[in-house]
Amino acid sequence: MKQLLLCVGVALLSVSVVGGCSSSGGGGQTRTTTEATIGPEGGVIEGAGLRVTIPAGALAEETTIEIIAGGGLADVETLSPLYRLEPDGLRFAEPVELVVDVTLPADSKAPAIVWSEGAIDNWTILGGELIDGDTKLRASIMHFSRYVGAELRAVSNCIFY
Repeated sequence: MKQLLLCVGVALLSVSVVGGCSSSGGGGQTRTTTEATIGPEGGVIEGAGLRVTIPAGALAEETTIEIIAGGGLADVETLSPLYRLEPDGLRFAEPVELVVDVTLPADSKAPAIVWSEGAIDNWTILGGELIDGDTKLRASIMHFSRYVGAELRAVSNCIFY
């Protein structure tokens, strides 16, 4: 049985931001968009330090997938850009693999991928496995939402279930 940690508030996350490059949105924030069409046969989309691997059978029909990278979280330092995966809320029949490029602080103890659905201040810890010489975090997801690599320093208002 897997254990899920749900954070009702913003987890205190820290480290350095890894930026992307492309177009600049409002407020001077750089945003990068990568798009691909993936069908029932599966496929891979990569952009701005994120690789999404969708296995065969995860999608019932061809779907336009977007990685929108950029921005950040107010008062929170992160290990990667904030990624919005579109279409938001898309559900999969099979687990989809996320691999996020991260830059770990020297004192890193708890790097993880966290996600948010809807309100940007409600985050769930997805976890992840460090790979490639501790430069990437890998985790499986069953839906699209917002994701970011983060160093978990302290977590408040969390529920285990």
